[in-house]
Amino acid sequence: MTKKIFGVIPARHASVRFPGKPLAMIEGEPMVVRVYRRALSSEIFAGLVVATEDERIIAVCRDFGVPAVMTRADHPSGTDRVHEAAGLDPVGREAEIIVNVQGDEPLIDPDALIRLVRPLEKVPQNAVAASSVCARLVDEEEYRNPNVVKVVLDSAGQALYFSRASVPFSRDGGLPERVWRHIGLYAYTRLAIERFVQLPESFLERTERLEQLRLLENGVPFYMEEVASAPPAVDTPEDLARVIELIRKGGV
Repeated sequence: MTKKIFGVIPARHASVRFPGKPLAMIEGEPMVVRVYRRALSSEIFAGLVVATEDERIIAVCRDFGVPAVMTRADHPSGTDRVHEAAGLDPVGREAEIIVNVQGDEPLIDPDALIRLVRPLEKVPQNAVAASSVCARLVDEEEYRNPNVVKVVLDSAGQALYFSRASVPFSRDGGLPERVWRHIGLYAYTRLAIERFVQLPESFLERTERLEQLRLLENGVPFYMEEVASAPPAVDTPEDLARVIELIRKGGV
């Protein structure tokens, strides 16, 4: 990696659907610790921290030797928390690429992080650009599911739109030939994340409840990289049970 990359793992204790989610235990370690360990193994980061609004998460991270910073409790999005955390760290203040590593993806693939930052390694230093990853969607039930975020790509592999709707819509019925599931990893050039926090919440962002639409709606390019599969995220205790079962079966 030629550019300095700083990673932040947002970890809110006050989750509506799953309070205390970052501290949920997975095979002997808290979920946020597992995410940190797997992300660190990608070896792309000059610095990597957990960003939280809760002293309990700070204390657990300290016990496991994971760097963590306290951030404001009233951030409207994970990206706002990532921006604050990067500004609190000397490495974060100098980094050219800032990565948002979702704290609820304990099966995160380190290779996906390597692919995530690849497009931003190639853009000019003063570029305002973002990148993310996606996987081919092959299940029609997931295509219809509004909790599964889809991304429509142009011919160059950049994002045209992110949506909870079934896009692209198949007029002939069934699953379209090419459908992509968005995976919630984000990388930003420094100027892009600075622009994100300066822009007001956008119409599309507010309508879909997808924060990545703020930049896209304001003309910022979103480069997309394909990965083999989308690991399950943990939004509920039921999701956690499924992830634990996968780990026990596959030794992930």
